Amino acid sequence: MLSSPKGYILYVSQTFSGSVHDKKIADLQNFNFKNLTIVLADLGFKGYQNNYVKILMPFKKTKKQELTLAKKEYNKKLAAQRV
Repeated sequence: MLSSPKGYILYVSQTFSGSVHDKKIADLQNFNFKNLTIVLADLGFKGYQNNYVKILMPFKKTKKQELTLAKKEYNKKLAAQRV
């Protein structure tokens, strides 16, 4: 699903049976963005590329290192925007 910053639904993809990864669904949709579009996505879209898309994703902690306070704050703000 794609929605505007004001919450209007712009696009809903077809449904897929079984377990299908978010990125694979996005790849199959062949989106044709004509202007620079900022996408607030979760880590399921890691690796998705499009010439007119800038993807903002949360930081993920590693096994060896916790997130910094700045990265945690960024994740909170991003999550609030996505909701």
